Amino acid sequence: AMKQIHFPSALVFNLSPFYETKTWGVKFNVFNLSNERYFTANGGDTRLQVNLPRRWDVTLTRKF
Repeated sequence: AMKQIHFPSALVFNLSPFYETKTWGVKFNVFNLSNERYFTANGGDTRLQVNLPRRWDVTLTRKF
């Protein structure tokens, strides 16, 4: 029989505020805002992935 492994649950928050005008925009993304350590199953539950800690990016757009 195959043994089951249980991992703790995690509540993960992402934040993506943005501002746009007719000619430009800016978006700030924060992923895993609370910096949780969490796991997800991949490959039909046969592989485990440790997810990334808090990270962020900024996107600037210009409309022509």
